[in-house]
Amino acid sequence: MKFLLAGYFGFGNFGDEAILKYFIDVLHFYYKEAEISVISQSPHIIRKNFGANGIYRFDFRAIIKEIKSCDYLIFPGGSVLQDITSLKSILYYLALIYLAIFFKKKFILLAQGIGPINSFVAQKLTYKFLKKASLVTLRDEKSYDTLIKHDISAEHTADLLWAFTQNVRQNSNKEEVIYGEILNSIEKKKLGIQLRTWKSLTSEKLVLLAQAILKNFPHNEFDYKLICLQKNSDKEIMIEFGKLLHKLAPKAFIEFFEETDIEKNIELLQNMDYMIAMRFHAGLCTINAEKSILMISYDPKTEAFCNELGLKYIDIENFDPEILSSKMLWLKEFNPARTALKTNILVKKSQQNVDFFIKVIE
Repeated sequence: MKFLLAGYFGFGNFGDEAILKYFIDVLHFYYKEAEISVISQSPHIIRKNFGANGIYRFDFRAIIKEIKSCDYLIFPGGSVLQDITSLKSILYYLALIYLAIFFKKKFILLAQGIGPINSFVAQKLTYKFLKKASLVTLRDEKSYDTLIKHDISAEHTADLLWAFTQNVRQNSNKEEVIYGEILNSIEKKKLGIQLRTWKSLTSEKLVLLAQAILKNFPHNEFDYKLICLQKNSDKEIMIEFGKLLHKLAPKAFIEFFEETDIEKNIELLQNMDYMIAMRFHAGLCTINAEKSILMISYDPKTEAFCNELGLKYIDIENFDPEILSSKMLWLKEFNPARTALKTNILVKKSQQNVDFFIKVIE
């Protein structure tokens, strides 16, 4: 059986690469003789890290050939059908679905988030095409409600990483020291910080954030772990933030992590005592290990995630110092065990994605 996988793969984004690894492992487990190809920005990475055939995302001749020969075109995880990133992005993925329909191939959307879709044309095409899908499972209630409203059959499950990260053990990580002496870190708690470049995350806001962190998580009690999860979006701003923390607190112990191994990144996130993060999957991995997380929201999916689990978040548009301090105080006092029941439900819902998938394939 031949599977062709498509999504935001090969860009070094931790969440998408982790989802891809998990789903390829699932395919190999249930379908020993499966032939797997992945449409990707970096085909050589797919071959090297995932053991699958990589196809460049703009090699349309090769893509058409693969769609014609595959049994299933699958979009595992992520949120490909949205135009908040760009209109070109959603039209690209809709074009892949159109080709599957044209060549009479079955296609599946697994644990997807749908929207926001602002373009009228993209909305019409999305709702028309998805009615022809063999299976659609959705990771959030809003996406589910949207498709049901348009008479599209779908299942409400949860993000694929809830199941994957539940199984990753916490181990020690090799740490790179960039500021501070190693002796300073003994018996202090770990505050993880993960930021990404965003248009409204200005240098002025970084200063306010650093001041709030140092006020509520003082360097004599906490070490600061700066975690880069996508080199081209995270690294520059994380280094800038590290230098800023060092300038404001020269005696602070600050470390920078740029790990490419997916499971090591999961272990790293789950090994923090407290976490401040922008990326959705950084928050998911942390809370799934019952560790305290405060999200910085720049995307509706982050707000939905926090609201579902009863977590507070910082609106990236509002970095008022008093609000920042109150949210930091909440983070210190929050007991993540309160979310255990909800996260266990989400893990089970995540596992249902595979159950639904196997039933359709069989």
